[in-house]
Amino acid sequence: MVSQARDHPAREPDGSLVILLQPDDPGAAQRASWLPTPAHQPFELSLRAYWPEDALLDGRWTAPAIVPVP
Repeated sequence: MVSQARDHPAREPDGSLVILLQPDDPGAAQRASWLPTPAHQPFELSLRAYWPEDALLDGRWTAPAIVPVP
């Protein structure tokens, strides 16, 4: 199954963006927020910013924390 999160991420009702990083398909209801990861292997997560605004460049904005969910 191909993830849709990369091109068409689903927004929460409050406008926030939740991205599921996991190896297993979370099902149709959450698939649009899923980015597949390798099973049982470490991986690196990076943020790529094209034409970043000043807040990112001067450190006033940082990416939200990654929050593990059991």
